[in-house]
Amino acid sequence: MTETEFSHLFPEELLALSLHRACQDASKFWSLPIIRSVVNSEVPEKFSDLYPPSTKASMLCFQKPIDREEAERFGVSPMDYGRSFWWLRPDFLIKNGNDSLIILEAKSGDKPERIYSVPAEWPYYEFLWRCSKVSKRGFYYIVPRAHVSFCKVCLGEYFREEPSQHAGFICWEDLLSVIGDDLVRTVSEQISREADGLRSLLDSWRKAYEQVSTP
Repeated sequence: MTETEFSHLFPEELLALSLHRACQDASKFWSLPIIRSVVNSEVPEKFSDLYPPSTKASMLCFQKPIDREEAERFGVSPMDYGRSFWWLRPDFLIKNGNDSLIILEAKSGDKPERIYSVPAEWPYYEFLWRCSKVSKRGFYYIVPRAHVSFCKVCLGEYFREEPSQHAGFICWEDLLSVIGDDLVRTVSEQISREADGLRSLLDSWRKAYEQVSTP
């Protein structure tokens, strides 16, 4: 595992947007050894080794709601969908027909002990269990390296694994070769917007002050 640590210093929204910009499909990381399990986190696996191969690129859907018709195609009953899953909007969804369905949830921040204490993402994992028509399913956190120990405890307590459904985590640092350029661009744009907002605020404050100060 790389010794580089940086992603806990960025908001998860910026990291997720950078991954979205870098990958319109999952092919850029499909063959990278980046998936880590609770049992053996030091030996990463590849998506291509865990999930059935596809004849076309598996699309990486960004913050896309899962509608009722799609859920039914996956095997989720209309009653379960309406009662428990209608509101789901995963950070990333990778689907390959009925062969595989993968949910990725982005995490970052500087207080991992709070982020993983009671995982809000458990309904996504339960949804995957209800997808009876999908042969291979997976749930993965994308986390800063600084979060790994807390994330592993969370996964071990809340996210059980079976042959048809995997759970684990991916480190943002291991995705640096994929998202690096887009992360720099996304952060630069954010800083530029904030600088423009600050200049606008100062101009407005200066004009208001001048009006009050003018006799």
